[in-house]
Amino acid sequence: MRVTILVHLEDGVWWAESPQVPGFSACQPSLRDVEAAAKLAIREILEELGTEEPIAFETRLVASQPTTAADLVDPLKVTTKVA
Repeated sequence: MRVTILVHLEDGVWWAESPQVPGFSACQPSLRDVEAAAKLAIREILEELGTEEPIAFETRLVASQPTTAADLVDPLKVTTKVA
């Protein structure tokens, strides 16, 4: 199963949502933290719903506001596959 995580930066806070998991959102102080929190939460939600197939995460940065190089220092792997 392919799951897209859309990551936004607004007012200094990173937050994430996923079109494949309606109503889901997560927020954290850094890009790395919000991506990790989103993956963990989505994995748990899908397990509770009975999804047994492997999950392939694709993370996309949504330009909610102008960002600086300092905002993006945290490395972001565009696609991460998890078995």
